[in-house]
Amino acid sequence: GNTPNGIRFSPQLDKLYFGVTDHDCVYVYDYDKTTGKLSNKKVFASGCFPDGIAMDINGNLWVTDCRQGRPLLCYNPQGEVIDEIYFPVYRIISVAFGGEDNSTMFVTASGGNSPKGNYDGGDFVIENIATGAEEFILKGM
Repeated sequence: GNTPNGIRFSPQLDKLYFGVTDHDCVYVYDYDKTTGKLSNKKVFASGCFPDGIAMDINGNLWVTDCRQGRPLLCYNPQGEVIDEIYFPVYRIISVAFGGEDNSTMFVTASGGNSPKGNYDGGDFVIENIATGAEEFILKGM
């Protein structure tokens, strides 16, 4: 199957990152902002079972690996893991930046059918670990 989970542009709007959980990877495409066309599909990160992604202003991609006990992973623009953050939960499923200056990271843990631990189904807030990149809105769609 194909389960897309997470789509983000690079800060320069020249790359598009696309997480596919069932493929156990994040793909990257070249993006032409003049034509809107995607090309040159490549595997950017593999073995990460992505369930949510966020981009920071430095072009680092933050990926929630939604398998049991796996960390939040930070990949630099070359696709190398440069940070791992573990949480005391069964699995993490979403990551986003927000707050007044976009430097607050929000990480959501799975609830529902997960084993119930103290923090399962909750949210974690991390201040000043990175600043989130601007979100792009496509017009005329």
